[in-house]
Amino acid sequence: MHNTDIQLIQPSLDLTICLDADTCASELKRCADEADRCAALAQAGAELAIRHAWNAGAVCLKAKELIAHGEFQSWLEANAGERGYRTLAKWMKLAKVNLDALLAENPTLKGLQDAYVAAGVLPDAEPKADAGEGDKERPP
Repeated sequence: MHNTDIQLIQPSLDLTICLDADTCASELKRCADEADRCAALAQAGAELAIRHAWNAGAVCLKAKELIAHGEFQSWLEANAGERGYRTLAKWMKLAKVNLDALLAENPTLKGLQDAYVAAGVLPDAEPKADAGEGDKERPP
């Protein structure tokens, strides 16, 4: 994990300034604006992660063109670093799709897992069975 220059702030709602309806409304508006800003940053971060994975996959596809037939998987396993072969193989599949079109068609992708599904790299997740309140398993 690499350190970044992004500093996370502790969210706060200052109730001490809520002496009347106007200041309370103003503080709530400030909080809503900050939550919206943070949500936009989270979405941008997810898109950036998807773009970086796509780029890594594209580089691996280029390397595959340069390596002798039958030797690529061994080469990738030896050089994949901490990502590992399976992760890079998914990124290579992702790199085969038009990324800008994928992001335009799926503006609410929350991360790589969603991108994999949208790109057809992974199948859609099976919906969880909806057990009724009385149907839950209880430990013995």
